[in-house]
Amino acid sequence: MGDEDSISINVKSINSIGKYFLKNNFVLGFSLLALFSLIFTLSSSIGFSLKLGLLIQITNLFSPLLWGLFFISLVISSILAYYEKYNLMFLPIMLWLLFSTAAIRTSNIDSLKDVYTGEYTLGPDLDPFLYLRHAYEISEGSLGSIDYFRQAPLGVFKRNKRNICGDYCSCNLFCCINNRLFLLYICSIFI
Repeated sequence: MGDEDSISINVKSINSIGKYFLKNNFVLGFSLLALFSLIFTLSSSIGFSLKLGLLIQITNLFSPLLWGLFFISLVISSILAYYEKYNLMFLPIMLWLLFSTAAIRTSNIDSLKDVYTGEYTLGPDLDPFLYLRHAYEISEGSLGSIDYFRQAPLGVFKRNKRNICGDYCSCNLFCCINNRLFLLYICSIFI
């Protein structure tokens, strides 16, 4: 009768779990971060509130999918740290960073279309327009030494050669693809 009412605790299983988390500091750190990201994932997907303003703001930083992928990457990093694969343990986090930045960067692509022409616009930033214009000039021959579109009608000497890589990359895309709509799409994303 006494055995049915009591709860037995397997001390060996608790010790093995403790040994896993305390094997090294990386395992402990990644596991704690994974626990927090799991809480944020559940909070943002199920919708329960954490009742603290800062935690609500942190939860709303990413979508539930990105929080879930962050949790998975931290669990994989924790497993790699447990097996002492120190040169690989940050790779899942870097892959998550790459995926999340690409997802955030391309989330508003549909908003960049011009409502009248249906083509992609380059937004309020002036640099993509400059790179696109330089790509057209390079594709026609060479990049001129005077830019007549700035400070018209006299123009400005092009002394700044630090952005020349962007010009030639845009030109190579323009020459290889030879599709103005796709080039505007690429310029609106990457430049």
